[in-house]
Amino acid sequence: MSFSPEKVKELLPILTAYAEGKPIQIRKGEGWTDLDRYSFTSPVSDYRIKPEPVEVKKWLVLNTDNHTIYSAHEREEHADALLSGPARAARLVKVEVTGSYER
Repeated sequence: MSFSPEKVKELLPILTAYAEGKPIQIRKGEGWTDLDRYSFTSPVSDYRIKPEPVEVKKWLVLNTDNHTIYSAHEREEHADALLSGPARAARLVKVEVTGSYER
């Protein structure tokens, strides 16, 4: 296997991450798959360093009448402000939701 200097330069961040033990992924269709063997024969744009999961915390205000999400907030006090209104308090509840996703 031989690489041009340009291809080596493009692959360098991927190869460095691989050498550091970070997981590498390859594009498969519309998604990404973890690699278990590395040959680097596909186009450079088909490889990436697996992103770290992003932690998410939201406060949802739910409408108990029709079981729908009324609003979503990153700060609890914003959700609390909706619940303090006299007309809304009877049918809205606050729920904390946490999780993670890959970029």
